[in-house]
Amino acid sequence: MGAIKAGAQIDTADKNLIQELKNSYKKSNFVIADATTEIEFHNEKGKVYASLKHNEEIISLKLDKSFIRTFYYNDNSKITSSGWKDHKSRKLLVHKTCGNYEQEGIFHSNFKLCAYEMNFSSAGTRRYFSYEKRINDLKFFTTNYFHEAYPVLRKTILVKVPKWLNLDIKEFYLDEFAIEKSSHQEGGFTIYKYQASDLNEIEGYQNAPGRSHTYPHLLFLSKSLHVDNVKTTLLESVDDLYAWYRSLVKELDYDNEAVNSIVKEITANSKTDLEKTKAIYYWVQDNIRYIAFEDGIAGFKPDEASEVLRKKYGDCKGMANLTKNMLKKVGIDARLTWLGTNELAYDYSIPSLAVDNHMICTAIINGERIYLDATEKGQDFEYYAERIQGRPILIEDGDGYILDKVPVSNEEKNSFFKKIDLKIAGEKLVGDGQFYLDGEPKFHFLYLAKNTKSTDQQDLLKTIMQLSSKNIDADDVSSSSLSDKENPLMIDSELEISNHILKFDDQIYINIDPYLDLVNGKMEKDRISDLKFSSKINRKSIISLTIPEGYEVTSKAEDLVIT
Repeated sequence: MGAIKAGAQIDTADKNLIQELKNSYKKSNFVIADATTEIEFHNEKGKVYASLKHNEEIISLKLDKSFIRTFYYNDNSKITSSGWKDHKSRKLLVHKTCGNYEQEGIFHSNFKLCAYEMNFSSAGTRRYFSYEKRINDLKFFTTNYFHEAYPVLRKTILVKVPKWLNLDIKEFYLDEFAIEKSSHQEGGFTIYKYQASDLNEIEGYQNAPGRSHTYPHLLFLSKSLHVDNVKTTLLESVDDLYAWYRSLVKELDYDNEAVNSIVKEITANSKTDLEKTKAIYYWVQDNIRYIAFEDGIAGFKPDEASEVLRKKYGDCKGMANLTKNMLKKVGIDARLTWLGTNELAYDYSIPSLAVDNHMICTAIINGERIYLDATEKGQDFEYYAERIQGRPILIEDGDGYILDKVPVSNEEKNSFFKKIDLKIAGEKLVGDGQFYLDGEPKFHFLYLAKNTKSTDQQDLLKTIMQLSSKNIDADDVSSSSLSDKENPLMIDSELEISNHILKFDDQIYINIDPYLDLVNGKMEKDRISDLKFSSKINRKSIISLTIPEGYEVTSKAEDLVIT
């Protein structure tokens, strides 16, 4: 769209402007007319920190709508001020909620949020919101995005870099959007100015890659400080990144009786190192609940293995540390391993905390590295989840480290095969159906089965055979073992299919496929992001129909190939 002039300092925008904004942003209740983010770095008596000041002007496009602003922080940052004002710069009393981020009643004190709510009573109303945030450790100041949850007409990001800070600013996708950059020297500072215009809101589409793959943003690498002729290294290389990780984990306690006793029980019938590793890995999968306390930089130190065992839940770091601890108890070389899932667009060529958002355990048996991610429920020992396949990883190796990549599985492993033999019975199709699931389809189903009461598992099997179709009734359903992680899952059923037959005199029209794979798949025309499947897809359906005696096939649908 062309540039829209938002005006300023009047309580409501004019009707022509509102109509123009409504026409341009049909899905939005608000637009951010103008936003400015100022980033500065400070050194106060040896304490170095970053500050972020943000101001924005919001215009409502609809009646009686609530605008909510949410910001996250942690023990290394703090919201120092915030507030709303009207068009005459008068402060407005607004409901604000700040506190721990909770998940199913469980919270981790290192991850907090503030939510600010403002009610707009009429279309065209203007309000002004501002906040200031302090980041106490420059390692934790990583990225800043241009897009917001609402459309932005204009946005400016100013970065004021002092001479004593060696800062590298990585720019992502700026050339693909209307973003201009300039810089100049002023009083011992280098000031970078980024100006963006006409930014749509962040998409809410499903099957989208992480926003670091798509949206323009800045990534800040604070490499070193030079104060009073003394250099202090922060994160100049992956060596520095690993050294900091190492400082967090080398004091973990691996001498605890609680873990020792449960490991003896788990591995009592295991003879080889491989059997012991499998037994421990599957036990952690099945008995420790995964609670993702933090996403990304909110926390990097794993919980003690004994605590994860006691609580019976943990985040990825805690579960990885418990797996490592248990493996070490039986003499297996096990190491903590950092990585970023495919949600992130970065690798270890960028020494930043933004590179990592996950932790697993690496077991080394007979010189072979085996990657164990116990957060993946139902997953077999020799398969890696799609989200970590091909991803660069950082493996602990004492004071050194190992860089590697998680192997990539081919699509044949992710199999969902359907074999159905049908015949006509009055107004319905009846017959036998068999499903074959392996890889991600099987893991997802086994995870559901694990969290379903045994008395309800028959209904779960019926649901998968019916695949949410109201026209399919599955009966006499049976399956291979739901506790077998290493072999494909087989499900058999008798099927009765309604509303797939039309009869006219001596002619019968039949819709032979009751499942219609990907029938609801679509690509929105206005989406910015690529379409990302959750896993490689390998589906096959073999459907046969016995022709009634006295009938013959007169026509059938043409072959259909879609690329």
